[in-house]
Amino acid sequence: MGPLTLADIHDEQLRLAKAGSAYLIGYVLIYTATYSVFDIYFYDADAANLILTIVMWGLGFALLVGVMKAGGLLVHGMRSGLGTYFGLGLLISFAVTFGLFLLLLPGLYLMMRWLSAYARAVTTDEGAVAAMRWSWHASQPAQMPLSIALLPPVAIHFAAFGALFTAVPDAGSAVDAGGALILIAVNAAIYIASAWLTLLGVAVYGLQSGQMDQLIDTLE
Repeated sequence: MGPLTLADIHDEQLRLAKAGSAYLIGYVLIYTATYSVFDIYFYDADAANLILTIVMWGLGFALLVGVMKAGGLLVHGMRSGLGTYFGLGLLISFAVTFGLFLLLLPGLYLMMRWLSAYARAVTTDEGAVAAMRWSWHASQPAQMPLSIALLPPVAIHFAAFGALFTAVPDAGSAVDAGGALILIAVNAAIYIASAWLTLLGVAVYGLQSGQMDQLIDTLE
């Protein structure tokens, strides 16, 4: 089997989206509703927003596990839990954010190379760093199709934040009815993109793990 193609990634995303549609839709609706309420009515409650962010991070883990189960990628069960997911998220978020601030492309490159790290971490007990290393190695031969597949959800993220700062420039202040509608639309776009990134990561992991298994069988 050759390196991953864009068609492979697209087809696997469609398969997983159909199988895990309830998880994906639920994730977007819950996130959009919750953050829209906080942005509109509790915009100045910084401590509450921080707590909400930590709590809602668990919803991302639930989406990851739900899509993997629906797609048949957890037939042997989970080997690690929320703690590993949280630690992995901190490591990747720090590195990607630093890369984005340093220069846009390094951050996007790191995001692409670690796409499948979250899914890998769930299926092993090797820890966050090992999952990042596995994803880095597995993504080496398919960097171009992975980069192209990453562009749509990332573009939605940037467009949504751009619309937010343009239409609602005074963050942390009350908004009128028009601003509230913009906030809801922006939150929906952000979490559609976030769900898409999770879907993409699971799809890439499923394809990469199959290739890695074939490689191991060949070497044996």
